[in-house]
Formats: sequence, structure tokens, C-alpha cells
Amino acid sequence: MESLVDDGNADDEFEDDPELSVKGHESESWSETIDKKVLKNQKAKYIQRQDNIWELIATERQYCVNLKIMQKVFATGMRSECTLPDSAINRIFPELDELIDLHQAFLASLLNRQDKKPDKSIDHIGDILIQHFGGPTGERMKKSYGIFCSRHKEGIDYYKQLYKADRKFQAFIKRVSSMAYTKRRGVQDFVTVVTMRMTKYRTLIENIIKNTKDSKDKNDKENLNKALDLNKDILRHIDTSIHDRNQEIRLVEIYNKMDARSTATYDKIKKFKKSDLTAKGRKLRYEGVLSWRNAREKEVEMLVVVLSDVILCLQETDKKYSFFAQDNKASVIPLSNLIVREKGSTKDNRGIYLIRQSRENPEMYELVCKSSQERKEWIDLLRKAVNESPEEDEGVINETEEEHREVIGKLGRLREYVELLEYKDKELEKFCRDRFSIVADIMQVYDYADVLQNIKSCYDDDGELRCASELVRLAIEEASVLASLYQTLPSSTNLGRSWSSVGERQSPTYQQVPLPKRAETFNGFDQDQVKSPSASTRSAVDKGDSEGRTPSLLNLHQDSDCEGGAEASIRETSKSVTVNRRSSSNILQQFLPTSSRHEEVDSGNGSLLAMSNMLAITSILPPTQEQAQSVTQLNEYLHGILLAVNKQDSTLEHIKYQLADLTVRSRKIEQDQEKKSLLRHNKQMEEIRNRHVCTLHFYGKPLFFVSKSLQICMMLINI
Repeated sequence: MESLVDDGNADDEFEDDPELSVKGHESESWSETIDKKVLKNQKAKYIQRQDNIWELIATERQYCVNLKIMQKVFATGMRSECTLPDSAINRIFPELDELIDLHQAFLASLLNRQDKKPDKSIDHIGDILIQHFGGPTGERMKKSYGIFCSRHKEGIDYYKQLYKADRKFQAFIKRVSSMAYTKRRGVQDFVTVVTMRMTKYRTLIENIIKNTKDSKDKNDKENLNKALDLNKDILRHIDTSIHDRNQEIRLVEIYNKMDARSTATYDKIKKFKKSDLTAKGRKLRYEGVLSWRNAREKEVEMLVVVLSDVILCLQETDKKYSFFAQDNKASVIPLSNLIVREKGSTKDNRGIYLIRQSRENPEMYELVCKSSQERKEWIDLLRKAVNESPEEDEGVINETEEEHREVIGKLGRLREYVELLEYKDKELEKFCRDRFSIVADIMQVYDYADVLQNIKSCYDDDGELRCASELVRLAIEEASVLASLYQTLPSSTNLGRSWSSVGERQSPTYQQVPLPKRAETFNGFDQDQVKSPSASTRSAVDKGDSEGRTPSLLNLHQDSDCEGGAEASIRETSKSVTVNRRSSSNILQQFLPTSSRHEEVDSGNGSLLAMSNMLAITSILPPTQEQAQSVTQLNEYLHGILLAVNKQDSTLEHIKYQLADLTVRSRKIEQDQEKKSLLRHNKQMEEIRNRHVCTLHFYGKPLFFVSKSLQICMMLINI
């Protein structure tokens, strides 16, 4: 966990940033900046109006500072320190850059108007508010605040998940929240300020209107009232966006709880299944619990889901929704040609009749509400849904458009995955840098600081990563160099490959370890009973060495009369082995424990055990400078290969995404052109029909007489 002691350093990072400070504007009201003698000559309403305008500008200035803190401190820090991708940051702060552009332009207009007079008073402000809340800027405000506020809950939930799961993110938030600029406010506090800003405008404008005179500032008051209406319109749009977003989330929840095996049939042949809930652009209008009264006057409670074009009757069983039907009636009711009426009975003021007008399959449903007031609300909601529903033959949305939307959605998810791949590549590059730094520290321990200066980087002179093929070639060459360095060991170790390795040569420093006879293995092999070996024994040993065989094996070919020859050879060989082992292990004394420095190798275990012990001791030797340099260089090349391969894969996926995006766009353009050509063709055909109608209208009678004359002529010819 990172420490939070360096708060002062964090503040110093933004100390000279004017966008994150409101210094020089500490006055809370306009009247505090004016001389008291001047204020005595002004009316109370005028002073209060200027104070209200001053409050509007001061809060707007502070609001812009909050937005810049969200951008520069939080969003930028999440991107650089926590290495979060832009898609993750946009989930927490949606439309942040657009909001900053809008409000900085609005603040600049207010400050320019304020600077026109030395006393900072403003006579007319309504026109600036209309420009900000209306026209193209107003549409941008609707879109930005609609997205930000509608996704507010999702962004906070995602932020809480990151804060709980990522320790690095948690430490960053704690450190930033303790800075002087943030005033110990966290992400949730800044997000809440944005969601409440539009409501704050409404209160500020109303206060300015109250202190504006009708006679003197009539035009400005009209503009202020118009700006207030525009602000309320934006607030209504924000509420609608939040409602629509909540309905989308709720529809997804219903879809997830829907039993995949449950289906419903309506209009005798049409089938409705789980996947149809979100097909054809269907949207959730309303939902609620009502009772369905069957033919036996029994009421069964169910969930009524009103979509764009149908009403669904569902029932929950074991936390799963399924279609509910009774009296052989369909559980899916199309909204087209549907009549909604209240039950006329005076005894029952809670009933609703749904009459499905259809020549093939007319049906009537009786629904029961909990109260008469709820019945009135349901009737209004159902009639509104019927009026807004599309015609049955039209469908909700054209299938082609629906498929296009699905493809666009897939492309959006693909773009997020590509961004995630690039984010992981950056993390991998950082991991390789950290690992190489650890290797550099190891070289410092071995006092091989010069090794790092001779390492060739896997990046070229321009800072670009070398191609993978070049890095693979360099790595293979360096691996060969490293293998040759480790095959050539110091001569004092007397290690080499035996003749048992097929197809390989012995190293020149190798000395064959003699094997004792089986019968004399435990007969004083390690005892120095003979002080000076005979000349015949030495010659036998020399001969055995020259032929690559042990003296004990040579004795098998000698006369059996030479008693004691084998024993003397074994004893001499034991001495030579002991001397060789002791001399070869002198260089290892500094790496061995003190207790084991003067221990002798037990010859009774055989030469294989001695060889394994020698290899184990050799493995703990520190590398030479050439070996260390080769290992470090190979490590650098392998890191480069890893980065290059992953980068190529990410680039390939990015190209695939771009190709798919271009394909979809070109297909959409072709479809639009086909539609335009079809419309043009239909228009031309309509013009031709109109011309023919006009021709027949003007020349219909002459053509009629001509045709009659021709008929008379033909009759005369026949006669």
C-alpha cells in the first residue's frame, strides 16, 4: 500500500495551475466590493440583484474549477498512475470534456459582460442565459447532462468496485482526496456536484427575476423568464433520460430473470420467446403488479410488462419469470387495435377491460387493480402506450435497421476490447522494465556495473521497438554465445563429458576416474598402506590413461600370477583421485560452509556420486562477466520478443476492428444510396402517372370520339 505522507508534493504538482484555483475572487457578494457611500445611493432591490448575479458568476467559476479538478487530478491520474483505459474513465466521468467546453465558454461570456463596467455591475444578463440554455448549446447541454446524470448510478457502482478490488486505485484516491485542491472530497462528491448543477441554475435565475423591475428592465426580465423555461426544459430532458436509462436497465434485469424455456403463442401462429424481449428495438414503457380475473371469477396476481408494441403477462416462480396464461388466452397482447376500458360496474371500481380487436382471434381480458386511483393511472398509461404503439404491419423497427444497430453494438464492444488489449500491452511493457531493473540490481551485486553499459536495447534509435524477426535472430545468436560460455569451464574443476555420451568428445581437461574391482571394493580402498607405488603400477596407470581405461580394468588382461598388482593399482588410483578432488575444490572453499571445507569425498560411493557432488558445487559459482553480460543481453532480447509479439497481435486486432467498421459504414452508405435511388425512382414514376392523368383529363373526350369513329369505319368495311 502506498504511503500518504507525500501530500505536500502532490499539492506542489498543481500549485501554479490557475484553472484549479479561485484566488483573487474571494468576495462572496457584489456589495462587499463597492464602497459603502456608493451603496447608500442605490436601492435595495438593485443591490440584491447584483448580488444574485455575482453569486451566479462565482458559483459558475467554482463549478468550472471542480470540472477541471475532475479532469486534471482524477481522470488524468487514473490514466497515468492507475493505467486505466479511457473506456473505464468515461464510465466514471461520462461527457466530462464536453461539459468543460460548455461551461468554460459560458463563464467567459459572463466575465466579459462583468468587465464592461469598473464596478463589475451587470445591467442585462438574460441574453447570455438564453444563448447558454437554448439553441445548439442547449441541445449539447441536454445530451451531455442527460448522459452524465442517467449513468450516474452505474458510474458510482463501477467506481466502488474498482476501489474495493484495486489497491493501487484505492491508494491513489486516498492520496488525491487529501490534497488541498480537492478539499478532502472524493469522486462521489464531485460527481454529485455535476448532477445538481442544473437544479442550482433554476434557483439562481429565479432569485435574479425576483429582484428585476418590470418597468426598467422589462426586456431583460422577459429574457430571464425565457431562460428559466429553457432551463426547465433541460431538466425535463434529464429526467426523461434518467427514466429511459432506468427502464433499459430494468428490461435487462427482466431478460436475465426470464426462463429460457418459457415461450408464448399469440395470434394463433406467432411465437414470443425470451430473445424477443429486446429484439426489434423494443423498450420498456411500464411495469406493475395486477390481477387477472378468469372465467371462474378467480383473481391471480401477475406482473404486467408493457413494451413498445406488446403487453406481457408474467409470473415469478423460483426467482424466474415465465409467461402466464389462463382460460386458453394468450399471455402476449399486441397493442395495435387494442381497446382499454374501465369496468362499468358500480360495485367494482377497480376493473379494467382489455379488448383485442381481431377478425381471426378477438379476445377480452379483465384486469383488477388494487384501488380506483391505481386503475385510473393504469388506464391512462395503457391508452398512452396504445396511441404511441406502431401499426401491426409496420413493426417496431425495420429488421435491417435492427441488424445494423446490433452490428454497431458489437463494434462498440470490439473497440473496448481493443483498447483493453492496448492497455494490457502498456502494463506488460512496464512489467518488463521493472524486471530488467531487477536484473540490473543483480549485476550490481556481482560488481558487473560495466555490463549494463554494453547491453544493446531492443528499441532502435527512434525509440521504436525492433521487429520480432530481428529480435528472434539476435536472441538465437546470443543464446549460442551463452551456451559456448557455459560449456567452457575453468580447468581446475576437472569436469568433462565421459565416453558414455554418444557422439560427443571429451573435454581436454577431463580425467578419467578409475573404477575399483568388485572383489576389492571394500578391502582398504581408502587406506594409504603403500607409501610409494611401484614403477609397474605407474606405467599401468599411464597406459590406462592413454587408452581411456582405468587401471583396474587393465589388470584384468594381465597374468593372474601378478598377485597384489591390482590392489596396488587401486590404492594408487585412490590417492590420485583424492588429490585431484582436493585440488579441484580449492577454488570452491570460499563458497562452502566452514564445517565442510576439509571433508573428504567418500570414494566408496563411486565416481558417479563424486561427479554429481562436483556439478552441484559448480552450479553455485557466480557467473563471469562475459556470462553475466550474455545473460542480461538475452533477457533484454526475450523481453523485446514478448513485447513485439503482443504488440503485433494488438495491432492486428485493431486493423480487424477498423476493417469491420469501414465495412459496416460502406454497407450503410450503399443502403442509404439504394433508398435514395428508390425514392427518386418512385418520385419519377409518380410524376409520370400525374402527367398521364393530366393528358387523359384534357384529351379524354377527343380520344373517345376518335375511338368511336374507328369502330364505325370498321363496321362499314365489314358490310
